[in-house]
Amino acid sequence: MLLCSMNAPHFFAWMTSQKLILGNLGRQYQQEFEAKSIVPCSSVLGALDHDVGSKGSLTPSVCLRIDIPNDATESFYRGQVHATLKDNIFQPSSPFRHATELMKILKPTNEDSLNPYLLLFTDGGPDHRTTYSAVKLSLIILFKLLDLDIVIAARTAPGHSWVNPAERIMSLLNLAYQNVALYRSEMSSHNEQMLKSCGSMSDIRKKAENEAHLKKSWLKAVEPMINLLDERTERIQLKEKSFKRGVPATDEEISDFELNVRRLVDPDITVRKYTKNDLKNNDGYKEFMNKHCHERNYIFQEIIWIQCEEMS
Repeated sequence: MLLCSMNAPHFFAWMTSQKLILGNLGRQYQQEFEAKSIVPCSSVLGALDHDVGSKGSLTPSVCLRIDIPNDATESFYRGQVHATLKDNIFQPSSPFRHATELMKILKPTNEDSLNPYLLLFTDGGPDHRTTYSAVKLSLIILFKLLDLDIVIAARTAPGHSWVNPAERIMSLLNLAYQNVALYRSEMSSHNEQMLKSCGSMSDIRKKAENEAHLKKSWLKAVEPMINLLDERTERIQLKEKSFKRGVPATDEEISDFELNVRRLVDPDITVRKYTKNDLKNNDGYKEFMNKHCHERNYIFQEIIWIQCEEMS
């Protein structure tokens, strides 16, 4: 009944996949997939496959825009797949990053044609956990910026991510990622020397705070690997629909989106302070939650109650 009355709402299944390890300079690293491969006898198997002290990795985010069937008994495993590769050092996952990238997918050229109903189904990781205040705030901002009437975000229970249709996309996406050995390009000698003193991704981030050019150089060094994997990804199809490569949101886009917590939700909220203790005295946020939101352990729902009352 809900799907029929909404006239095909936007329905997205979202998940973040396993990491793709990048080998250090000149040391190719082959991704570990449990699949047999055919290799010419004359080939040299020179790629590393374990115990590599790599300092970089990529994480694919998979977003399946589901084509809702007319009958609930039909398959929901269909629609347009958006796969976005992100550098784990300088493009870490967050609720506001996911919401910013989802808005870019949703927002059409003609804003009047946007369906005001949005359904989200995620794997329940920290960046999608609907009990976290940061996740709720990112959904509230999305709700207001897109002028939606209903947003329903649900997550899977622990150990049950297999029910998420986006989880099944990985079996296809692995076809693009297997039999590929990855390593980053060389940076300037100054940047390479700085990396030698960094033992982890956290160390590289701290070093980049004082060396502004390090971040730009690193992202440029991993860009050829991202382009290679994106080209392979676009060859994969789900029911005759080719996968689309996604573009990670920039720091500026995410920051602009996140600042809306003060402009659209509550001007007294401190940006990046979203624990329950941080928000306990924010009356504007609590008022919106009480008036427009329902939440359970695995579901968070926003709705324009005023419009519903007027319709009744």
